Amino acid sequence: MRKLLAPLVAVLMLISAVPLFQEAVAQDSEVRVFVIGPEALEVGKKAAYNVTVVGGPAEDSGKWQVGAHLTGANVSEASPILADRFNETQDSNIFQINVSAPPIAQRMVLNIEAFSHKGNETVMTVETFDIYVVNPINLRATVSNPSNSTLKNVLVSFLVDGEFVGGSTIDEISPFSEGTASLKWITKDVSPGRHTITIEIDLDGDGKIEKTMGDTLVIGDFYSPRGDPGILVIAIVVILILVILILLPSTIRRKRRRR
Repeated sequence: MRKLLAPLVAVLMLISAVPLFQEAVAQDSEVRVFVIGPEALEVGKKAAYNVTVVGGPAEDSGKWQVGAHLTGANVSEASPILADRFNETQDSNIFQINVSAPPIAQRMVLNIEAFSHKGNETVMTVETFDIYVVNPINLRATVSNPSNSTLKNVLVSFLVDGEFVGGSTIDEISPFSEGTASLKWITKDVSPGRHTITIEIDLDGDGKIEKTMGDTLVIGDFYSPRGDPGILVIAIVVILILVILILLPSTIRRKRRRR
């Protein structure tokens, strides 16, 4: 019986130690994590994600700690990954995590462990944030100036399905020349099917599309197939250039007559 006593005592000590460790690093619903950063990230590019931790013992002049790493189908060329994870402890509850996207489009998950420390008390929570690595959609509009007047600060706005996705300004278009407005659209929300694209060309830069003043509004449809979005981009560019070249000369002539 004495021979069994020592192992039994050791087992009891081990079992009793487990709850003490779990209480020291307990998960607490009062500790919350907020992440601010782009949901869509271009392949091979970088972006900063701000992580804010609130709640727990660190609120009373304690320390904050955040660990983070990426997971996904192929994140070997991404950063930070588990082998080189982000891990910082500081007085401030705001952390900046620099994320590098891999060269392959995919969905990644930023896994975050947040700790709130004060003395011997530590409370933690776990949060995840989805990041979609995508190929950019390059939108381009070529604006032709068939007049003998120089156009300056021509504002070109791009809208898809009625939502503004970005704009570009052509500094100057010389007489009888062309200018190109380009936009790199980073999005995860282009679903397969038919979409409406609108290009607004504001010649006088007043923020209003007034056809009587020579401004142009071009509306067309494009179809998004399942597959490589690069094929889609080429089709859009060709169609839009043709439409703009047809419609813009007449609007510029009307503007000149108004002057």
